[in-house]
Amino acid sequence: MGTLPVDAGGFARYRRTVTDATLVEACTLPGARRVLVNADDESTTLISPFAMRFFGIPVPQDLGLQVYSNGFISQMAIDPTMAIGGTIPDSRPPNGLIAPYWADLVTGPDGVCSVVVGSAPIRRWIIQWKNARFYTGETSMPVAGTASFEVIYNEADASMDFIYETITGQPSNAPTRAAVGLEHPDGTLAFVVCPGGRIDGTPRAPDCTSVTTGTRFRVVPCARLAPPGGRAQMFAIDMLPADHGDCLWIDYGPASAPRRILIDGGTPATFRALRPRIAALPPAQRRFELLVVSHIDADHIGGVIELLEDTSLGVTFGDIWFNGFRHLPTPEGTRGAAQGERLSELLRARRLPWNLAFRGDAVMVPAEGALPRVTLDGAMTLTLLSPHRAGLERLRGAWEKECRDAGIAPGVVRARDAAPPRPADAPAPASAPTWRSCSTSPSRRTAPRPTAAASRSSPSTTASAACSPATRTPAC
Repeated sequence: MGTLPVDAGGFARYRRTVTDATLVEACTLPGARRVLVNADDESTTLISPFAMRFFGIPVPQDLGLQVYSNGFISQMAIDPTMAIGGTIPDSRPPNGLIAPYWADLVTGPDGVCSVVVGSAPIRRWIIQWKNARFYTGETSMPVAGTASFEVIYNEADASMDFIYETITGQPSNAPTRAAVGLEHPDGTLAFVVCPGGRIDGTPRAPDCTSVTTGTRFRVVPCARLAPPGGRAQMFAIDMLPADHGDCLWIDYGPASAPRRILIDGGTPATFRALRPRIAALPPAQRRFELLVVSHIDADHIGGVIELLEDTSLGVTFGDIWFNGFRHLPTPEGTRGAAQGERLSELLRARRLPWNLAFRGDAVMVPAEGALPRVTLDGAMTLTLLSPHRAGLERLRGAWEKECRDAGIAPGVVRARDAAPPRPADAPAPASAPTWRSCSTSPSRRTAPRPTAAASRSSPSTTASAACSPATRTPAC
């Protein structure tokens, strides 16, 4: 099928939450249809039993959806032998995915079962993969382990329940790793639980450790804000995988043309998830109204350095909030100072906007008076909550010491200390840069971070309270 039309309000985002749904043995229920029995890289068409919505896009009743033996559903039909494993998001087909567990699977006699339960307008469509096995790539033992799971589409609110009865025994040499999540029909946007991919890819696909036997969760569409007589507004926070750090991508404003804020960049490896998301945008839209570097731990600043070194993306910024050494009042205190010096040098060398909202001075809260408020283009108003002057003073001594230990003069990055700039046509690095780190414990946080909260004007909301870093899930 072709790309579905986008409704006037644009697409919706999704968030992950808990579910009270329990496993339904679909094959045992009246009216169940069993398909893809003893199937290896096969697909079949199932007809949607009622009208649905997917990323805010209407999916009409009686539309044919492709169900694949390899653990996913798609709005487009492709050669199933080409769908043994993939990553999300990816603009290459298949797109428009519901992927409870997309991997190279082989079904047995239980196959895949589809059944509808309940009555309108609160019906549930259940699709269950029962006792599938992992393809190993070995002729001596072609299959191993067990994968039993299901996805339930809820008519009442367009949410989906992902329920995993058994995920066990995937061999380490299996050629693919599971992709779990949802992908927009154009392939450029996704709700990702596990990105998936091949173990012989670059980078090597990670194991899907967040989905195991007994895992269950609900994926809920985010609400959109539509002012009376106006265009639909949106506010969405996506948390990119960043190990122990953070990388928050915020969209706000009109759903059809959102503006963006980036808070931290995670580790250098996080840039492997950040870069394709930026590259998928049209060049004219590769702009962040604000980049915030909350502090200089390697798992917050590393990806930012990678982003600024990769000039081939053509990313622009309205402002960049970062307290470098020159912004630290005397006397005392931080750590991870080498990365801070490197970022300072990049900002100076590229003449990027640096703390413009604070006239080039430190991003900090005054000792007395009202909290600083900054309004970005698109009517997003931020209120700064921290750091205070005393916190920045405590950073200076430690910054100086760690830079001396690394052979760097704080506030002055010499040419021999600076990592060489990446050529414009060079790909992003597959590993961390050779820049020496002063940090000995990337997960330990000691530096006061700029903290922003937003007012209730137009599409504004808090910039940090909607997500839990422990869950790594997008929030509305």
